[in-house]
Amino acid sequence: MVSDTCSGLHLVLVCLHVLAEVEMGVRFLAKNSDIRSVVTSINSACM
Repeated sequence: MVSDTCSGLHLVLVCLHVLAEVEMGVRFLAKNSDIRSVVTSINSACM
């Protein structure tokens, strides 16, 4: 019984961690939404 509870908690923690990672990635992309134009300007400057 205890091991079932522990594995269930572990699954929940893993899911929460994955969700946090995804949310951080989405926020990063949203904050740096103009990163593509920056990268293209850097690439064109280097060429």
